[in-house]
Amino acid sequence: MKRLTHVTTVATLALLPGLAAALLFAAAPASAQVSAPAAAAVASDVIDATMPVIVKQVKPKDSLKEFKGTVMHANRAEITVRGRENVMLVRSFTLSPPLANAMQHVIDNGGYQYGDRVTVRYNATTGVAYQIKGKPSKPVKF
Repeated sequence: MKRLTHVTTVATLALLPGLAAALLFAAAPASAQVSAPAAAAVASDVIDATMPVIVKQVKPKDSLKEFKGTVMHANRAEITVRGRENVMLVRSFTLSPPLANAMQHVIDNGGYQYGDRVTVRYNATTGVAYQIKGKPSKPVKF
């Protein structure tokens, strides 16, 4: 143990002049490389890094897609359609308010019945139908 403490004491004494010189230079105050008025002008042009920089505003596209199929069920609030190409694919669409009002008029005149062929134009992101193309069935007479 004595030898180990002797080695550390010698190493400390050998490094002490270099440590003192490093502290002497580290204690010197930092100064700017530009004059004070120029530094103030640069400080006013600083960009806030937390805010995103908008290069080009993205315009939303008209993302209406079409779904062709046959009606399984239709009422004033929604329509359920089975795909023409893939009969296992069944989609339900909620109707937009203007289309719901138009659908009420169609229902009063007979409405869409099971098996009617339609094309539904819908918003791909929300699944809301905006237009239904197709001929509704004739009203059933009793």
